[in-house]
Amino acid sequence: MKEDKPSHLILTIILCLNAGIILFPSNFKFIPIVFLVFFSFYCFKKTKKMNVFYFVFASTPYFLLIVGMFYTKNITYGIKFLETEFSLLLYPLCFALLPKELLKWQVNNRLNYILGVFCFSIFIFSSCAFLYFIIFENRSLDYVIQHYNILIDKSIYPKYQIHSIYLALNVGISLIFSFFLIKKQKKYILKLLTLINILFAILLLAFLNKRMAIIALFIVFLIHVVLELKKIRIKKLTLVYYVALSAVVIIGVIFMPRYKNQNSFHEFNNIVTTINDPETSIGKRVFLYKSAFKLFLKNPLLGVGTGDANEKLSNELAILLQTKSENYNTHNQYLSYLISLGLFGFIIFICYIFYVLKISLISNEVLMFYLFVFLCLNMMSENILERESGVLIYAFFLNFFLKLNLNSDNKSIKLK
Repeated sequence: MKEDKPSHLILTIILCLNAGIILFPSNFKFIPIVFLVFFSFYCFKKTKKMNVFYFVFASTPYFLLIVGMFYTKNITYGIKFLETEFSLLLYPLCFALLPKELLKWQVNNRLNYILGVFCFSIFIFSSCAFLYFIIFENRSLDYVIQHYNILIDKSIYPKYQIHSIYLALNVGISLIFSFFLIKKQKKYILKLLTLINILFAILLLAFLNKRMAIIALFIVFLIHVVLELKKIRIKKLTLVYYVALSAVVIIGVIFMPRYKNQNSFHEFNNIVTTINDPETSIGKRVFLYKSAFKLFLKNPLLGVGTGDANEKLSNELAILLQTKSENYNTHNQYLSYLISLGLFGFIIFICYIFYVLKISLISNEVLMFYLFVFLCLNMMSENILERESGVLIYAFFLNFFLKLNLNSDNKSIKLK
């Protein structure tokens, strides 16, 4: 299939459509995935080959949830849960059916297109939302900047609503890809457009002001600096450049006024009071984590099941706060697996996480490593695999890179 040019072109278009899935309204997001499913089965029909080991390993997070369905009481909610996370099974299946050489050709010849479409889609989606609020809702620019994280979730057309935390997640990934692209672009016009996107994404992150996305991105940036300093001779000059860039970004993010003139980083000013106040976002998470741990101690081995986790967690939270509680998730993906599937599921999920990290190191796949570290850090404060806007990006890009690197022949763990 190496010389099958129509197949290369069709797959490029399909992968680009999946990369730009944020531009599809929620009731049409299935379209790019369906295209990928049909093309994958077409390839399987021709090759009669499927990477079963890759499929089973890549689908581990989903298979664990299926196991949890065997002892859950709330079957209805459990099924809805599985529907939301179905892309964790579907994308691995598609990539398991695609020939590896076909995907290698995409990486060698069309990776810039795929990553570029994702970055461009985030730019178009976010900027069009700005224009929508200003033109059609007659909001002032200052109002939109200060309330963008609320408007994007509540005021926009329902089929395009996205929680600001998940938009920040997408913007963070866009920044990682953009820094990769600007080094690869040869044409100055493309470098300029990529630079504009980087500046826009940094400003947008400052407007959204979501702590974990910013902190995770900064940690990835520090890892990148360490790796770059190992390769560059003029270390002092490079270090000064990175420190100056970091300082500008940090100052802009920390001091950018937010909703009701409050910056989310200001909660760190009096951290003792914050963690004991369930009305703050940090405090709410602390109480949720305490409730999750209590729930885990009651069901340590197998957990409470896929469909019962959120309900029982909310009940524990209500007891802890001595008041009625809304239906919450753990706001931590690792704790979600811990209370749903106990030590059994949690240990398997952690092994899966570490093995993916090991694969990215062994294969010297820096982009995959940065992406996965960023996602894993965000999973510490959000259940990104339980929201459509989080799980689609995770499942598509991670499995795209994972298929290419799972059977790497490299034996040394070294990032280039």
